[in-house]
Amino acid sequence: MTIPRTCRPFGAHLLGPTRSPALTHRSGTTGLPELSPDGKWVSFIDGDLQLSVVSIEGGDSRRFAELAPPTSASLQMGRSRWNPDGSTIVFVDLDETGKAALLTQDFEPNADTRATRRVVIADSGDGQLESFGISPDGTRIVVSYVEPLSSVNISDPIPDIALVK
Repeated sequence: MTIPRTCRPFGAHLLGPTRSPALTHRSGTTGLPELSPDGKWVSFIDGDLQLSVVSIEGGDSRRFAELAPPTSASLQMGRSRWNPDGSTIVFVDLDETGKAALLTQDFEPNADTRATRRVVIADSGDGQLESFGISPDGTRIVVSYVEPLSSVNISDPIPDIALVK
């Protein structure tokens, strides 16, 4: 049976010369996939605000971390990157004070590692954490922030605009 394109289950697909069958099938959305350095695992967020991991060989995905609801539209909760050796996953979530932070958590394929979660970079308050990258040797993290700016400006005089009396 062919499922119409508009009704296909959401999922993460491994792309190569051809598109593979879905690695995940969820009733909601999936997004922000990241392939592990050894190419055996994919981390992604799902519609239930969970950071999950699935083997590229298929099978059931595993909930890696429960994420807090985002505090702004620009905050990408669950955006993740694998440490270069594949032993940890760094991801965006809220810290214990409710501020955006980069956290890291050990990754072991069949183990609950939530107790290893720790803050790597806490929000400085200067902007909204947007994205990040990890250097190939794992010794540096680069972070980008969205800096909201609001202002009211007066432009005077403006040619060709008459005052209404």
